[in-house]
Amino acid sequence: MQTATLKEALTNVADRGTVTLLNDATLDSISITDKSITLLGGGYTVTCTGSGFTLNGSAVLSLGAPDVTDTLTILSISDTTPIMQVSDQSQLYLYDHVTLGPSISQGTSGGIQLGDFAQFTMYGGTITQCHSRLSISGAISITDNSKFYFKDGLIENCTGFEGGAISLHPGPAIGPESSGKAALYMEGGTIRNCTDSYHGGGAICAETGSQPFILEITGGTIEQCTADGTQAYGGAIYLDTNNSMATSISISNLILKENHADDLGGAIYVDVPSSVEVPLTNVRIEGGSATDGGGLYLKQGRLTASQ
Repeated sequence: MQTATLKEALTNVADRGTVTLLNDATLDSISITDKSITLLGGGYTVTCTGSGFTLNGSAVLSLGAPDVTDTLTILSISDTTPIMQVSDQSQLYLYDHVTLGPSISQGTSGGIQLGDFAQFTMYGGTITQCHSRLSISGAISITDNSKFYFKDGLIENCTGFEGGAISLHPGPAIGPESSGKAALYMEGGTIRNCTDSYHGGGAICAETGSQPFILEITGGTIEQCTADGTQAYGGAIYLDTNNSMATSISISNLILKENHADDLGGAIYVDVPSSVEVPLTNVRIEGGSATDGGGLYLKQGRLTASQ
C-alpha cells in the first residue's frame, strides 16, 4: 500500500493487513484500536515527533515478522513520551532486524509503556538508548496486570530512575499509579550496559510496595549493568516488595556478568517478606562488584541456590 503518509497507511490498512515502508517516514502520533497490523521496514526509519504509537482495545501490532530481514528502525525526538504506549488488552510483537530507539521520555519509560492487561513479546530485535528523564525505567515499564515476554533480542544502553532497562509496578511519585500483578517472563536475550540512577536495578527493578508481581527468568544474560544512584542496590536486579501473598520469583539458567552497584548487591539485591521464596537455579555470577555483596545481597527473604 502506497499512501501519502505512514499515518494514513496505518489508519486505512485493513485488519490483519501489512504496511511496508517505501522510504523514511515521520510520524507525530497514531492510535490503533481493535485492529491487527504488521509494520515492515524495508530498510527505512520512522521518526516519531510526538506521542508515537498508542495501542488500545484489542489492537495487535507486529514490528517486523519471522524470516523478514529488511531492517526497521523507530526512534523518537519528542523528548517527552515513549515510542510505544500499549494498554487495554493490546499486544505488541518485536522481531529480528527491528530497532526501537533512541528515545527520551519524562514520566514514562523511554521505549515501551505497558498498562492494563497489555502484552509485549520480544522475539528478537534491539531496544537501545531509551532513557527516562527523572522518572522510571528507560526501556520498558510493566504496570497493572500487563506482561512482558522476553524470548530473545537485546536491550542495551538504556537509563532510568527505577530500573535502567525494565521496571515492574513503578510507583508514585516517581512513576504512574499501578495495581494488579505485573509480570516479566525472561527466557533468553541479553540486557547490556543499562544504568539505574536512583532506586536500584541496573537492568530490572521491582520495587512494588503492596502490589504483587511475577518474575520468572529461565535463561538469558545480564551484563555490565549498574546501579549508581541514591539507592544504589542491585547492579543487575533489584527486588523489593511488601507483598507476601501473590508475589512469585524464580530465577534459573541466567548469566550475570560484570554488573556493579555502588552500594549493595553487585548482581542481585533481595528484600522481600520472609515467606517469599527466591530460588536461584544454575545462576552464574561473574565479576560483580559492590561495597557489600559483590554478587548477591540478601536483606530478607527465603533465598535458595542450587545447580
